[in-house]
Amino acid sequence: MAITLPDKLVREPNLLIPGRKPTGPVEIDWSHPLTNGLRTCHIFQSTRDLVDNVNGALLVSAKIERNLLNSAGTANSGMYTGTLSKHSGEITILAQIKPSSVSGVQQIYAADDSAPPMIRSWQFRLNAANVEVITFAGAVRATAGATTLLVDNWATVGASHSSGGADIVYLNGVIDNTGTNTGALATDLNCPHGIGARPQDSTELREPYGGDIAYVYQWDIVLSSAQVADLTRNPYQFLKPKGGAW
Repeated sequence: MAITLPDKLVREPNLLIPGRKPTGPVEIDWSHPLTNGLRTCHIFQSTRDLVDNVNGALLVSAKIERNLLNSAGTANSGMYTGTLSKHSGEITILAQIKPSSVSGVQQIYAADDSAPPMIRSWQFRLNAANVEVITFAGAVRATAGATTLLVDNWATVGASHSSGGADIVYLNGVIDNTGTNTGALATDLNCPHGIGARPQDSTELREPYGGDIAYVYQWDIVLSSAQVADLTRNPYQFLKPKGGAW
């Protein structure tokens, strides 16, 4: 029986392995059901964004203002990603992070401009060693996770806000705490948002995060806890290699 050995130059795209991070440029498979409501999608390799944010109005394009956080966890860095696409007033955020410290306030992903005209929507951040979401809806409410994070350890963190009033914080695919804040979030098109820092007036990045960020996703719908758990296990399932191959 003849045995055919695979060509060493041909390798299986690692997106076929659940949970495996892409090694090259990717694009979004808009036929995948988990892309419903997807508004932000960034995957980072060093300071490079691997995602080709195609589909125009459905995704904000990345505008690099400073280098994204590097593997050494250098602080005072961040990525300004433009003005917020108009959304439904509801959100789900999912990110994978490895903080280099767990002290003070460090923004993971924020859409909150505290400078005039005061367009504020949310903050998703570390407050000391706990994940915290602040929603600006019927009132200003902070909901912090119950579990503390460890330095230099990867964690998948998430949050959602429903206009019906439920705020949820996730850690590693499991609900870590809940809160209540009835009302829709601000949806103004001019609200700046940033990854790894909180932008103010589109010019200044505050409360920088120190550490690594593998990816940040945001939907303008509330995903179910089962969907969040599924995405935590396989966060790259709605992506495909750009152009079909690497």
